[in-house]
Amino acid sequence: MVNIRNKIVAVATLFAVMIAITGIAAAQNEIRVEPGVITIDAGGTATQEVTVTAEDGNIKSLTVSGDGFKITDKFDVLIDGEERTSISGDFPSPKTFIVTLINGKGASDEDFTISFKSTFTHGDVQTKKAKIQNDIIIRPTPTPTPVPIAVPEFPTVALPIAAIMGLVFLFQYRRRRNS
Repeated sequence: MVNIRNKIVAVATLFAVMIAITGIAAAQNEIRVEPGVITIDAGGTATQEVTVTAEDGNIKSLTVSGDGFKITDKFDVLIDGEERTSISGDFPSPKTFIVTLINGKGASDEDFTISFKSTFTHGDVQTKKAKIQNDIIIRPTPTPTPVPIAVPEFPTVALPIAAIMGLVFLFQYRRRRNS
């Protein structure tokens, strides 16, 4: 009786481990800025798609700001067609915001960095920076791309383990029968 209980506990433990292993893959909070390079002539406009993905929950806000300068001193900023530098709400993930920069303040030879900052349901904050160089060229600053974790499907893990457990039980059965 104790032997059967031990076997049941061992099998249940193995299945719990298999289920835990197959549930490891998780999304990450991420901000993507497309296209990668935008040129704005003096008085011109450029549009970027800022796609925000939440790991768990929803997106609470997106803010566009300048690093070391007030963005509204250099550009008019529109988010989803309205003139503003931030938008708040309860947006489902993923959400694509359309950010339009208008160079209505005149040309500049300066280099600028713009930050796209997003806040998520659980209070996490993610920032993506974009460079504005030489007469308003915007290039997103490269950030490390998350490496996807390859997680095997449940049958890929479960079938070999079940086969091994079946062999163990078969050998134990034969050993007892022969003894």
